[in-house]
Amino acid sequence: MALQNSDFRAACASVADAKADDQGILMHRLANGDHAAFWDIWKHYEPTLARRCLQWMGGNHADAKDALSDASLRAWQYVSSHATEITNIKAWLLRLLYNHCMNMRRAHQTYLRYIQPMPDIHRLTAVSSTSDNASFEETMLRCETRMYMRSRINALPPRLREPVILYFFQEMCQSDIAASLNISPENVRKRLQHARALLRQQLVPYLQGESGSLWEKSKADVSPAALLVSMQNEGADEQQTQETIPSQVAAIRAIRIAFPDRSERLVYLALSHKPTRQLQKLATLQTYVRQHPTGWRKRIQLAHLLYSMGRWEEAIAAYRQVLQRQPRYLEAQLSLGYMLYLLRKEDEATAVYKDALALTNKTATRYHLEGHIATCRHHLEEAVQSYTAAAAAEPCNAAHWQALGLTRLHAGQPVEAARAFETVLGVNPDDLVALTYSYSPLVATGRVEEALKRVERALEIDPKNSLALAQLAHGRYHRCRLKDGVGRGTQALCDRATQARRECPVVDLVG
Repeated sequence: MALQNSDFRAACASVADAKADDQGILMHRLANGDHAAFWDIWKHYEPTLARRCLQWMGGNHADAKDALSDASLRAWQYVSSHATEITNIKAWLLRLLYNHCMNMRRAHQTYLRYIQPMPDIHRLTAVSSTSDNASFEETMLRCETRMYMRSRINALPPRLREPVILYFFQEMCQSDIAASLNISPENVRKRLQHARALLRQQLVPYLQGESGSLWEKSKADVSPAALLVSMQNEGADEQQTQETIPSQVAAIRAIRIAFPDRSERLVYLALSHKPTRQLQKLATLQTYVRQHPTGWRKRIQLAHLLYSMGRWEEAIAAYRQVLQRQPRYLEAQLSLGYMLYLLRKEDEATAVYKDALALTNKTATRYHLEGHIATCRHHLEEAVQSYTAAAAAEPCNAAHWQALGLTRLHAGQPVEAARAFETVLGVNPDDLVALTYSYSPLVATGRVEEALKRVERALEIDPKNSLALAQLAHGRYHRCRLKDGVGRGTQALCDRATQARRECPVVDLVG
């Protein structure tokens, strides 16, 4: 016999109450430290989360899968400490997933590349005396105005800043920008117009506020449009003759090298961009390079991509081709030298670093390159001295302190290594290299809890950081063994760390 409406509503309410009770029990278990309960909750809501994630990622299945995987790990990391505060776990998960999707879509991983420090006085003097007839004051004014313009671009909202950087400094066409940001070409055009209007509003009062003989002397065109074009050209020159060691690290990924003698070496690469949609990007870049064999800008992007994918023979060839056209491209020299060093080709790596050394006059960069050369020769104390000198000459560049900390660690000096990494974190608490690599020296000096907190933060920034994942699994496993045994959550973490290591790209030199 059919149920009456009141009976049907009562039955539905009973089922809903039962489900709520189940969720309440799981949340109670979670609050009491049973981390495995989270995955039961996640599995229950995963179909809904997957549908919404696909919607928020613009229908891109690959990106949606990555976002969902990253969000699950992030939720697992956070929820155990906030379980007692969460009243609606479904809404909480949806909000976390939404925020993560938006962060992925708004990520602006390339814009820092074009921001260079103010040139030193000697370089300014050389430019002013050789490039044109401008006075030193005029050159200073131009540099100051361009620096102000850069700061205004950097302050734009992410939705406007990304198209500006990609269009003016990465030389991408509007259709490519649209594909990269998952928006329409018309939307790209409107965002560029909006950005120009905002920059014009901010720049005109700045220019009108200038007065006195210095401003009156300037004959340069400093309109917003002219400055953008000027900075675009200047950015190209700086890329070719950059003398500052890059320090931006967005991801740390594992690479396994298989040598002809059947030995293997697991190494970790510090990447300036998080590797996403690599196969798609690879096909696009390879096609472009074939069609434009004399160009180098896309070729350097291809070299970076091959480097992160473990296709090092192709990457080495691509870097060498770039350096034939742009011998002063420091980032290419550093990546090429590091690959050769890891492949046990120390003499070739030393030659690359020496070539770079001969092309730079920047004191800190020279010391840093000398540190690399000493490392290739296995003279660790000499390398420590060089990196220390580089850090003293340019204390705000994290790259020098990172290299110093890693060398101290390799030399078996955990106290000194920890001190170098703490210097980096004092300037940037979210420095990925310092957070990840300070784990070992902190554990060696008995600061285990602090070490675990740092790798947990590293995983929040870069959820696929395989080294941080392995360290966290190691730390929790041994902590659990000392207490009441290894739980399901810790075992699951260990399993994921093992799987990540198995799935890392392989540089196969056997054949």
